[in-house]
Amino acid sequence: MLEALAAIVAAIVAALAGALGWERRKRRKPEDEQIARLNAMRDANLAALKRRDEAVAARPPMPDERPSRFDDFEKPR
Repeated sequence: MLEALAAIVAAIVAALAGALGWERRKRRKPEDEQIARLNAMRDANLAALKRRDEAVAARPPMPDERPSRFDDFEKPR
């Protein structure tokens, strides 16, 4: 009877530990597939940044000074 109760308690504790994420799996080194996915994401981000920089460089330069809107409303003297 006591052994059955101990087995039930152990099963409940194991189920709770799994449900709450108390696993050592999270501390494992990343596997080759995960490393490949992370490298692909990094490469895609770097390519997007490169495209953005090229698009910014292709735009005409901004004028040094913005024209004043005040001139449009000034009355002649």
